[in-house]
Amino acid sequence: LSASNVRTMIAVESALLEMPEWPSHCRLEYSDKDEDDPDSACGSGSTILNYLFEDDGLHKEQCEDGFCLVSEDVRELICGNTTRAYCEYANCYEWGSGPCRSRIYDWRDGELADPERWAGIINGELCKPDEGVRARANIGIKRDC
Repeated sequence: LSASNVRTMIAVESALLEMPEWPSHCRLEYSDKDEDDPDSACGSGSTILNYLFEDDGLHKEQCEDGFCLVSEDVRELICGNTTRAYCEYANCYEWGSGPCRSRIYDWRDGELADPERWAGIINGELCKPDEGVRARANIGIKRDC
């Protein structure tokens, strides 16, 4: 993973996401806030750019709007406040990490992490035993890290 390759990914994916037809053809995700009339938005693309571009506050906002990888009851237990007593016995996560990520996060809204951190981000987010399998499936990695 090099800066040059990431720049290429940014250029290619930006061209696709900026096409005027994209919003009409994207995969829709539905909020779990109101089952009778759920909000919808384009789902996050299957790309490591969603991990390399960071905006924890936006993940929190979108999760609270019902677009989180985990349901609201689980989210209230494990997301955002890792100092809870519960976290001594189970995995808890900061917003924007693990299962406390938005299903509609658009990497273009985030800030590119420093290249020195990329390997750690990928290893930490895609290779953890508990959520690594789901993350690898989301971006099409066919083998373990």
